[in-house]
Amino acid sequence: MNIWDEISKSVSDAANFTVKKTGELTNAAKLKVNLHLETTKLEKCFEEIGRLYYEGKRAGKDNFSEISALFVTADEIKINISIINEEIAKLKNVITCPGCGSEVNRSFAYCNLCGTKLVVPNDKPESDTCNCGCTEETNETCNCGCTEETNETCNCGCTEETNETCNCGCTEETSETCNCGCTEDESKKDDSETK
Repeated sequence: MNIWDEISKSVSDAANFTVKKTGELTNAAKLKVNLHLETTKLEKCFEEIGRLYYEGKRAGKDNFSEISALFVTADEIKINISIINEEIAKLKNVITCPGCGSEVNRSFAYCNLCGTKLVVPNDKPESDTCNCGCTEETNETCNCGCTEETNETCNCGCTEETNETCNCGCTEETSETCNCGCTEDESKKDDSETK
């Protein structure tokens, strides 16, 4: 490997690292905004529960059904907050100690404050492939427009085996197909007829 190849590889590696870190910072910022929004919703929910209780007591009215519905809403918001906090912890590479509640590096077996044994959840997906057939080993994907973040594929009719699509006019940008009823076999036949 000559010097220019080494320099090119170093620059490429640095650029890839920078892009990755920028994406992580952006994700962390989005999560923090979502956390703030959910926390605000929870506070408003608690305020409404208090208002309904107070008004009900003052007026001698039973607001039990409204208050019960708000309890359910508050529980759902608390679950959302918990999920967001877990995502933030993953980005920070920490877990919350079940014993004392402190943040501890995910690589630690025990909490450095209270000594509680830590159980690190397995964050690895069950499958190393997304729905389009790409693999982590090759980083090759079909042209269906799926993304690693969402693992969603378009509805263009591509297959994992061939990564071929029909000629029905669907686009990768919109991931929409027409209702022509075409099949992969017909699209391959159309391709061979046009040649």
